[in-house]
Amino acid sequence: MTDREEQPPPGADLARRFWHEAVEPLLDRQLPGLRCAAGRLGTGSDVLGLDDATSRDHDWGLRLTVLVPPGREGSVREVLEEGLPERFAGHPVRFPSPAIRTLGTASRC
Repeated sequence: MTDREEQPPPGADLARRFWHEAVEPLLDRQLPGLRCAAGRLGTGSDVLGLDDATSRDHDWGLRLTVLVPPGREGSVREVLEEGLPERFAGHPVRFPSPAIRTLGTASRC
């Protein structure tokens, strides 16, 4: 990438835009009144805002964690699987990752 080429946004900024522009409106439309929280959680340089061209060459992509009340995981997963676009801001919405499952469910501690 040359100095003149536009740098992609940091992963945390991309996740924030993805929430506000794609995920939140979809959930509001399909599951009105759903109580949830969202953020970029987990491992990776993008969590700390330190992602760069080097970190983007491996296990980097559009990620967002949506936390929902117990028992709502299935309906939220279905809405997201059916309603999200294949790409957002030029990045795939679904991609393989050895560290996480796409649209996976975490257990309660």
